[in-house]
Amino acid sequence: MKNADDRSTGENDMIFRDDVQCFVKTLNYDFKTRVGQLFLEDRSCTDMSGCIGLFKKIDPDVRAIQTIAGKRRDTYYAIIDGEWQARTDPRQRD
Repeated sequence: MKNADDRSTGENDMIFRDDVQCFVKTLNYDFKTRVGQLFLEDRSCTDMSGCIGLFKKIDPDVRAIQTIAGKRRDTYYAIIDGEWQARTDPRQRD
């Protein structure tokens, strides 16, 4: 299903999504754990609120999202102390 926010620059290219402000390859979501993964073009990053909004459309109770840029884990978004926060490494602690 193609969204009005989607733009592709070619048949084998990833889709640029205006909502997350980057090229997206695919996404996964686990309804049991309420954790999502967003796979991006190598060396890409996403708009935090756009990424969270995308997954909230899938499940309003999403708890965490891991972005993967190319083969590299990029940003980990999670609800911490009742607020969405971003971490560069999910093992990072305060």
